[in-house]
Amino acid sequence: MGKIYNDELLLKNFQTENENKKNIQLKLKEISNDNVKYDSFDKEKEKDLNLGRFYSMISCLFYSMSDITLKMTQIRIPNYNFFFMMTIRFLIFCLLGKIFIIRNSIKIKGLLNIENKSLLFIRIIASLLTMLFLKLSFYYIRFGLSVSLLMLSPIWVNFLSIYFFKEKFELKYIISCFVCLLGTYLISLGENSIETSKDNYNNFIGISFGILSSFSVGIAVTCSKTLLKAFKSYELIYIFGFYSFLISFILCFFQFQLIYETFSLFFIFISSLNGISHFYANHFSFLSFNLADMNKISYINYMQIILSLISGYCLFNDSLNLLDFIGGGIIIGFNYITTKYYK
Repeated sequence: MGKIYNDELLLKNFQTENENKKNIQLKLKEISNDNVKYDSFDKEKEKDLNLGRFYSMISCLFYSMSDITLKMTQIRIPNYNFFFMMTIRFLIFCLLGKIFIIRNSIKIKGLLNIENKSLLFIRIIASLLTMLFLKLSFYYIRFGLSVSLLMLSPIWVNFLSIYFFKEKFELKYIISCFVCLLGTYLISLGENSIETSKDNYNNFIGISFGILSSFSVGIAVTCSKTLLKAFKSYELIYIFGFYSFLISFILCFFQFQLIYETFSLFFIFISSLNGISHFYANHFSFLSFNLADMNKISYINYMQIILSLISGYCLFNDSLNLLDFIGGGIIIGFNYITTKYYK
């Protein structure tokens, strides 16, 4: 009897051990599957991040092209009708937005059913002032410095976000402001090495216009933060482009005589290219932010500083010096580090 009991006990122990082994194997298999899923998710996330960086670089190139076309128009046609150029720019911008909406079957509320009309108007005026101040800065300082000053806009966005959206101004952003100012200051020192008739007064005027253009961008971005709560991205592009076109069209008639003087195939081409560049800069920017967090890829936008310095040297006979690359490198490097280790 004892032997039978012992055999039954051994059998039960054996079965229990087998069940435990099976449970352990199942758990190991589940863990292994989870690890595969996590690895697959991490790889997919890394793939999206890299694609987001690529799209951000494409966006950066188109933004640079937009600035180059504005500068090129000023050189080829010094006394041109600025608002006539903006009319063509926003007409192309609006049409491309509409084509994209139709092709992707995006539902929109329409051009008349608009929420926050006053905010949209401020957004339009801020955008026009950005281009106007940037154009004026080109008369006094190098192309690269004008764009570098324009890239100070995130500083204004941070301050305006604190005031209007009650966002916290973290230490990282405070340091980033000082670093961007330092880098831009080093680039501005290169103006003194240019062998032209520009004096310190002209440099001051040019830098002032550059700072005003960056402040206008800050206002435009702050308005967009609120408008995007009521509109889809491409819907906002379409509506913004349409009303910007109407306002620019009205304003261009205040310099009616210049319309005839500036009208040419080159002017139509360069203005259209400006509008195309501006649209695709926004398009690829949207794509990049859909794939990766803005904080992970925003540093790439500062590549416009280096691109503008090089294009200014190659296309507009601007000077280049070591301080330009040191200043640009400091801005890009610091913003890369802060985004790389952003939590």
